[in-house]
Order: sequence, then structure tokens, then C-alpha cells
Amino acid sequence: MLLIGALLWSTACFADDTKGGSGESGSPATPPAAAEQSASTPATPAAAEQPASTPAPPAAAEPPGSAAPPAPAPVAQDVALPTLRYNSDSVTNDLFDSIHHAPQFDKLSREAIGSPIELRVYHTYRIDRGAATATGFLAGVTLGLIPQVSNGNHSIVYEVLVNGVPVTSHTYSRSLTRVRNIWSQDKTYGLGEDGIKWAKSTVDLFVKDAAADPKLVALRSEFNYYFGSSQPQ
Repeated sequence: MLLIGALLWSTACFADDTKGGSGESGSPATPPAAAEQSASTPATPAAAEQPASTPAPPAAAEPPGSAAPPAPAPVAQDVALPTLRYNSDSVTNDLFDSIHHAPQFDKLSREAIGSPIELRVYHTYRIDRGAATATGFLAGVTLGLIPQVSNGNHSIVYEVLVNGVPVTSHTYSRSLTRVRNIWSQDKTYGLGEDGIKWAKSTVDLFVKDAAADPKLVALRSEFNYYFGSSQPQ
């Protein structure tokens, strides 16, 4: 009995020692960690972003009167020739208005009797007399049943003279064939309707050639040098 009691007492003591040494660790428990911070800490708000490009300050308004003055208008060149007296024949008499419209002949006049400068315009022709005589004879014999046919070279001549001395001349020629009845009244001065149209067309040719004629340019320059230009300043 004593032996069994001793064994029981030893067993109980051993169990107490074991429980005291191997239970929860003798060292004090580690305190629970601090609450985890939020998964993503909110970032400190950044300063407001600057605009992509800072607008430039408006330019100061220019004071009145500082603008550049306008460029002066170009001065029109005086291309008109001095006063010219117009001299013509029956064919070229009607060409006056067309010539007068050209800027360089703005001072052309029929009444400038005392002007030493003259524009003389006239018509010349050279016909085939053999053919004209033959067809004229047949026309007379047949009392006009056969028309008269004339063929020739016609010219319109433009001359500029100073004190009767020719300065420059332009001639325009064309060969014309004309058929007419001997009893009809000729109002075209031997040119025919087509010839009259051609004579009028020579005005444009003359005006163009006169504008590039160095002799007329020299005449205008010399006149303006001695007598001054009539162009207003």
C-alpha cells in the first residue's frame, strides 16, 4: 500500500512539472500587431497641374499715329504725244476717232492748225491696169451685163511730220480684188466693203507700232524737255 501510494504521488508531481514547463510558452505572449494599415494609403493630393501652355500676355495696343504711312500711289506715266494736227484723205477721214482713243494720241486734233507736228494718214493703191482695162471694156460693150473686175495692192500710210519733215512712217498693205457693176455708185472709194473693214483694222496695228516706235518716244521726250509736260503733278 505504501508503495502504490508513493508511485501515485510521484506521477502526480511529474505531471505538474510537465504542465508548468511545456504549456503555452513561459515567455509573455507577443501583443497583437497593430491594425494593418489600409491596403493603399491615400496619396497626398498633388498641387493643381499647370496649364499645358501659359497664354502670352496680350500685346500692348500701338499708340495712335504709330502705324506705317501708306505707300504713295504710283505716278501714271504720261505717254501722250504733243498736240498733233490730223491730215487725211477721203478714205482715212473716218479713222480719226479710232486713233484719238489711243492714249498716246489723246492730243490729236483736226483744228490744231498751228501745230508743227502733224499726223498724215492716206490711202495709196496700185492696180493691175491690164486686167482692169480688159474687164472694163467688156463691161462697156455688154452695157454692164459683165461686171468689171479690178485687182490691186492697197496701202494705208501713217506718217508723223515735224515742220513738214517726216519723222517716222508706218505702212500697211493688202492685195484686194473687187467686182463691181459699172452702173452702181461706188461709196467705198475703190476699196469695196471688205477693203473699208481692212482699212479700219490698220488703226490698231498703227497704235501698237507707234507705242514702241523709238522715234516717237524721242520726239515726246524732246518736246517735254523744252516745253514741259502738261501732266498735272
